[in-house]
Amino acid sequence: MDQQTRPRPGPAGIAIAGAGIALICVIAYCGMIPDQADVTSAARATAYELERTPVQGLGINIFDVQQALSMGARRGASNIKVRDAGRDADQNDLYEFTNSRGDYPVCMTVHLDIDLLDDSPSFPSATVEQGRCPG
Repeated sequence: MDQQTRPRPGPAGIAIAGAGIALICVIAYCGMIPDQADVTSAARATAYELERTPVQGLGINIFDVQQALSMGARRGASNIKVRDAGRDADQNDLYEFTNSRGDYPVCMTVHLDIDLLDDSPSFPSATVEQGRCPG
């Protein structure tokens, strides 16, 4: 039996194949980075989760917000960053959401009234606005 010999790809062929693979990887990576709509949607889903979850303790903290983010924005939550942005003039908690690159900031304001003399659970209210948190 004769075996046919296949021509070996030259350096140009290898370079073109490598460039094609690299381009596919870049496109796939860029497609995973959340845009403005994704960041806003994640912040709104987080606000919704916080509003329906009773507060444990005396207030909301970054860990509560991160947990609400993972529950509310299940898909793509790992590509959303949230940071504690302090408090506003009315002593409401501020949390800033961005994509993994720090783009498309969205500010969530969390208001909570706790009555220390009441045993019933407290539920926060949250609003979401485009842009960086004040301060």
